[in-house]
Amino acid sequence: MKRFLHIPACGVVLLLAACASAPTYGPADDEAMAPVRQAHQDCLQTTIQALIDGSDDVNFLTQHIVKQCDDTLTPAADYLAKRGFNSYQIGQFMQQQRQIGADATANVILRVKAMQNDGGAF
Repeated sequence: MKRFLHIPACGVVLLLAACASAPTYGPADDEAMAPVRQAHQDCLQTTIQALIDGSDDVNFLTQHIVKQCDDTLTPAADYLAKRGFNSYQIGQFMQQQRQIGADATANVILRVKAMQNDGGAF
């Protein structure tokens, strides 16, 4: 039993070494991502305006709009890959950005639909 006691310590050392060499996302990365985020937001807004009267199903509209604008996030994935982030981290970041866009899109659609139902114009 004693001969296996050294294995956890080696695992911790390897884990710490891997964490120390992993890139971190900081203010410079946030600044570099600003144009990508703006392009994605612009795409979402333009697509919302084009499709808002097409359906009353908010989930359908949201999914359709987010899918149409997904390509605008590709430069973000490329940037993170060049910085040395692994595919899992990039995937998590991309999913987070898609979710932020989907939430904002659904919110705008709900507001517009509410205004239209009240007789207001978009």
